[in-house]
Amino acid sequence: MKLTTQQKHALKNGETLILKNSFDGEGDLFSLWLGRWGHFNLEKNAVIVKSTKTLKPILNKLKIDGVLAELTEIN
Repeated sequence: MKLTTQQKHALKNGETLILKNSFDGEGDLFSLWLGRWGHFNLEKNAVIVKSTKTLKPILNKLKIDGVLAELTEIN
């Protein structure tokens, strides 16, 4: 999975990315945001599952869970 330039800029500007792994809305709900100590945080179904300094481990986790970038919303 790769994030678009727009999505990366949104993260750096304090926005939260809402990610899904299903087109029909029945799958898991993920939230990705940049925390105040410079760590990227990934939440799956309202539980933090990963917090890292770089995006690569989080993107690998999202790929395993079948999350697609085109199902991403920016809040």
